[in-house]
Amino acid sequence: MTLSPVRPSRWFAAFLLAAAFIQQGCDPIDVRIVGTFELDQETGCGGCPDEGPLTMTFSDSDDSDVAPRYRFDHADGQGHAGTYVFEAVDTTRASLVLYPDSSGPFHADLIDEVIFTDYTIKTARITASCGSGIRRCLWRKE
Repeated sequence: MTLSPVRPSRWFAAFLLAAAFIQQGCDPIDVRIVGTFELDQETGCGGCPDEGPLTMTFSDSDDSDVAPRYRFDHADGQGHAGTYVFEAVDTTRASLVLYPDSSGPFHADLIDEVIFTDYTIKTARITASCGSGIRRCLWRKE
């Protein structure tokens, strides 16, 4: 009697693949956003480099009394930085609130302002609507 090797069914293999894919997106948004994201200039609207930052960097805070920090670097060589918090969060969308406290001269008017953003944050990318809303600016995690 010969034993044939046991192969998992296609459904079981598909289930494992789907579970692995879903697991990547299960980290909370505040963990997924930590890192540096670079604008993909080939995707989205033509105005993405002019209207948004070329890079977005988000750091974490080990102290619960200290807000985490961000830095946005724009195409004009300028940028702004400050703290950020999530106002409302679900599994894919974040109402990220930025509190700029430093900037280059082109963005000085942002200091002491509050910037409300609406990003879609996935495991290794951030998107924001542009133009008609169908196309989206895309920042990929470095």
